[in-house]
Amino acid sequence: MNENIVSVLNQFSRYNFEALFTVNLRKYFEDIPKYLRFVYQLLEPLEQQKFSKEQLSTTGVIDYWLEISMKSYDDFIIVEGKEIVM
Repeated sequence: MNENIVSVLNQFSRYNFEALFTVNLRKYFEDIPKYLRFVYQLLEPLEQQKFSKEQLSTTGVIDYWLEISMKSYDDFIIVEGKEIVM
């Protein structure tokens, strides 16, 4: 199923892959952890398609994912073994 989603996303983002992953999908997934889980589910199918793989490596999308991952991580603290969102 994820392969089908990636095919649709590729067609939808043919002219602006970066905007799809850094703006449009972020609007849909306001919660960063949910967005990152969604992206994680698509990583393997994205890498298997030539267009997606090229776009991931040239548009800065991966850098964006790393940046928000680090920010998301920084927003958590651990108190007595429990994560608390700041």
